[in-house]
Amino acid sequence: MFKEYFNNEYKDNHTFQLVRQALKNAIFSVLFISLFVNLLVLAGPIYSLQVFDRVLTSSSYDTLMILTAMVLIAHIALQLLESVRAVIMVRVGHWLQRKLGSIFLYSSLHYSLQKPDINILNDLTTVSSFIGGKGCIAMIDIPWSIIFLIVLWLLHPYLALLALVAIIILTILTIITRIINKNEVLATNVKKRHALNLANDYARAAPAIIGMGMQKNVIHNWNKRWNEALQTQSHEKNTYISNVSRFFRQISQVLAVTLAAYLVLKGELTAGSMLAGTILMARCLAPIDQVIAHWSPMLEAQEAYKKICIYLSENVEEKRTNLPAPSGRITAHNLNYTVEGQEQPLFYNEAFFIESGELVLITAPSGVGKSTLCRMIVGAVKPRLGSVRIDGVDSYDWAKGNLGSFIGYMPQEVMLLPGTIKENIERFSDAPDAEVIKAAQKAGAHELILQFEHNYDTFVDPSTAKLSGGQRQRIGLARALFGDPRIVVLDEPFSHLDQAGIVALKKCIAILKQEGVTIIVVSHEIIRIFQPDRILQIRDGIIYDMPQNKKIPTDIKTITKKKTIS
Repeated sequence: MFKEYFNNEYKDNHTFQLVRQALKNAIFSVLFISLFVNLLVLAGPIYSLQVFDRVLTSSSYDTLMILTAMVLIAHIALQLLESVRAVIMVRVGHWLQRKLGSIFLYSSLHYSLQKPDINILNDLTTVSSFIGGKGCIAMIDIPWSIIFLIVLWLLHPYLALLALVAIIILTILTIITRIINKNEVLATNVKKRHALNLANDYARAAPAIIGMGMQKNVIHNWNKRWNEALQTQSHEKNTYISNVSRFFRQISQVLAVTLAAYLVLKGELTAGSMLAGTILMARCLAPIDQVIAHWSPMLEAQEAYKKICIYLSENVEEKRTNLPAPSGRITAHNLNYTVEGQEQPLFYNEAFFIESGELVLITAPSGVGKSTLCRMIVGAVKPRLGSVRIDGVDSYDWAKGNLGSFIGYMPQEVMLLPGTIKENIERFSDAPDAEVIKAAQKAGAHELILQFEHNYDTFVDPSTAKLSGGQRQRIGLARALFGDPRIVVLDEPFSHLDQAGIVALKKCIAILKQEGVTIIVVSHEIIRIFQPDRILQIRDGIIYDMPQNKKIPTDIKTITKKKTIS
């Protein structure tokens, strides 16, 4: 099923090659074990054949005991091999998650900027669960049905023809299942995922929802989305077809017994062969019936695997040389960015230049791309065309771990990750305590942190209610300043601060300015506190670059009214 995705598109990706080779080795091992598993299955029919045709006619107790001992040993070996085969498949699924989990989390962090509803780790879990489940084993067992057909042919050609007809009919049912369910199953999963994401969004917004009495309205809205996902008939159709398949397999068993009995009456088949034939018929059809029963998980796994291949080819960062610390000079050339789903670009063919050590103000009306421009500067978002360069190197193509150590970034909405305050400030790097405290002191957050019961060891997470918006922002500023970055980007840093926080931020910017750090601030407040070296004004998709040699108005409204500054 997955062979179509093993193509030359991914041949240069080392990770994909490693995973593909490991999967091939595991599949070959399982196929080899399956050969003996399916040969040992013949022990039952052979035992029945010998008992009815030899033991009963010869009344030999010794033969019966020997045959019974042999078939017991065969069944013990069969169970052991089936267990080994199942364990191998489960371990392969777990190995995939261990091997690719961190890679996919990295990929998810970057890919989610372009498509926020994508969760690559869910795709990995889907594939791993299918590999370790019964559906995958059933697919592996299907080719061995040929062995049972050959044995049935040796017993009597009519039995083999009946089994072949049953296989053809079950195959047709499988194809019908694929045609009917493919699009519906995938659409159902998308709708369910959207509904679950919506529920998570509502949970995060619980204070506002409860405070404004919106519970009934949001629950009604969510119910509509959830019911749309549940109204699909794909799983019902799959259940119907699966039941039809099982019914037909049972009818095939009855027909096999009837045909075998008829052949026995005609003297063309023995009683032992009759019993052996019915057992072989059941084993021959069972894998196909299992595949039909697990068709929906198989489709989900196939789609998830296809996404995994794409992620591996597009989102795994190549190993790059770690460059020295930048001076902080930033240039943009032919900058063009369009939000997905919108035709009008935020910027088009724009350029600007920021000298190292400058204090830069980005100003614009709401929703025109200030935060997006900040993300481009720190290398979190890739422009559709053009580039933002730091010391001549494209910020998006710079090794992310290397560039991040030289950049401090505080987004508009500060989100603290699950962990202690210390871990958040040190960016989960296990840095010396002195460096963490230094960053907090520079941000003016040290005294604030000491007020908490466990000070730097206080646990926080995105949903914790123990921190106010201003406290989060000050801790986020300390995180941005950790490691003495050469470029600091602050997106609306004054929005949640009280007077003490504003004073601390003023001192922080003054210190950074003295240290020659390039400071980029999205705010209307900064111009009342400091004289910026440069203002980048965004309006109508145009970035107006106003350097320090221009007279900068003290009133922001005056700036936004100007159409052009040469």
